[in-house]
Amino acid sequence: MARIGETQTVVSNVGQNVVENAVVAQDKPIPDNVVTLSSGVRVQFLGALPATTAQQIVVTTFQDANLDANGNVKADMSSIEQLKLAKRMFDYNRSILSFALSMRLIKLYDGLPKDSEWLDYLEVNPQVRHDMPDINFHKRVHQELLYLMYIAFATEEDLGYISEKLLNR
Repeated sequence: MARIGETQTVVSNVGQNVVENAVVAQDKPIPDNVVTLSSGVRVQFLGALPATTAQQIVVTTFQDANLDANGNVKADMSSIEQLKLAKRMFDYNRSILSFALSMRLIKLYDGLPKDSEWLDYLEVNPQVRHDMPDINFHKRVHQELLYLMYIAFATEEDLGYISEKLLNR
């Protein structure tokens, strides 16, 4: 853990580049609502989405999905159906994070990295442009969403925090 005036370094999942986080401002205890993700990024969860917003995201994302009555993936899905469901899961997580950012329910505990090299790599990545064609790489909130989606939340366990903390599930 970094001390006052030091920087915290984490390895990102973007080309295995080292990303230097913002300078740690204070040497204080970490609040209970801060989670250190597998990427080393610390995220603070400040509340859950309103139930109506969460319901809207679920209905919009998973209508016509190949799920059973309990919300479980059906066993007999074709590879195309599996890919479509994976895309829906990506959209689901992005929607939750977008709403959470707009409602100030989630924040990067240490802020965005001082060095914007991580953003340069995402900006030239055609997959990012395909996934988010309306993204503005110069707007801070867009940068925060990109950082959360492509750097911070790197594993299935990390993604589980999205539902657990932001949907109270």
